[in-house]
Amino acid sequence: MSRAAFIARLAPLLLASCLAGGIASAQTAPPDPAPSGTPLPAVALPALAEDPAAAAVEGPEPYLEDEFPRWLRELGRFEAISVGSFPLMYFYAGIGLDLYRFTANGFDAFYAPWPFKGPTSYQQTDGDRNFRLATALGLSVGVAAVDLLIRTLRD
Repeated sequence: MSRAAFIARLAPLLLASCLAGGIASAQTAPPDPAPSGTPLPAVALPALAEDPAAAAVEGPEPYLEDEFPRWLRELGRFEAISVGSFPLMYFYAGIGLDLYRFTANGFDAFYAPWPFKGPTSYQQTDGDRNFRLATALGLSVGVAAVDLLIRTLRD
């Protein structure tokens, strides 16, 4: 018998014995923790965990309303909105630039936009990718600026 055939026959037996041993040890877990040095199956670990209600862990105190100045909170919101809107703006910028290229070239099938591209369609250059990235960055900062303007005018 070749080595590969031997391993092919032995692997399922080893897997089955490991799984059977783990299941059997989980079904017959001792009520007390195992003595030190005895391996403990991972299935029994949740049973040995402390009761979460018994261990009252106090978390950090929440921030107070006046702990940070208003401009710093607005700056954090501006950053979160601009970073959060970037993926959508990147997607929309790509679609918009593809459609512009398609219409600017007289609806030539070679310049078909994203869902209709084929293997022989126009391939973007590094300049096109950089322009798409810059457009998406500008649009995401613009979305955050509009949000800031609306909040400023509202207050």
